[in-house]
Amino acid sequence: MVNHRYFDTSTLTIEPMPFEVPTKRGVLLKGALFKGISTVEMDKIGRPNVLFICLTGIHGNFETNPMYYYIGDLLGQHGFDFCYGQTCDAYNKMETMNIRIGAVEMIGSFNEDFHQMDEDIDAYLE
Repeated sequence: MVNHRYFDTSTLTIEPMPFEVPTKRGVLLKGALFKGISTVEMDKIGRPNVLFICLTGIHGNFETNPMYYYIGDLLGQHGFDFCYGQTCDAYNKMETMNIRIGAVEMIGSFNEDFHQMDEDIDAYLE
């Protein structure tokens, strides 16, 4: 189980699966997928084919807010998939790889460009 540095996540039943998605400008964004479990009742009627996507706001991230773990766990227990995605402004300032230019890039709310938010959203939808 992934351990949160501030909060006890040992009671969670759904293991988050970390992943990265590239934006069109090449910035890698981090996310986590919580795959829903299938129950006997859901197997009878078919597992719902629903994915909830939650993108962070400014400074919303796994390290400072455990809410995302608990939402993913709760939805997963009821058979729904939950994708948690961090946008470029999830932190004040952090390093990420830009796969388009092949170099480390600094992203964060310190240099946020709201016109690029559509690219952050598209990265998770694709």
